[in-house]
Amino acid sequence: MRFATASILCTLVSYPTLVFMVTIFILPPLGFYFGVKAYAQGRREDRHRRTRDRLLSAFPMLFAGASFFLQLYMVNHLYQA
Repeated sequence: MRFATASILCTLVSYPTLVFMVTIFILPPLGFYFGVKAYAQGRREDRHRRTRDRLLSAFPMLFAGASFFLQLYMVNHLYQA
């Protein structure tokens, strides 16, 4: 559970620090890494889980990946210097 919490926190902290630009390339990939670790840990604990529970354990990883692409889109299309 601690990897899932770290993944979501890294991803959520990347939104207010979006103005620094470099955090886009550090925090969401770090959140994705922690999400992969949380998903692997969840799969090791119980191999015979339902599909809903597998998707729930994959949520931090998917959230970090979607946030990374959303933030890249925001910087590329909405940022005005």
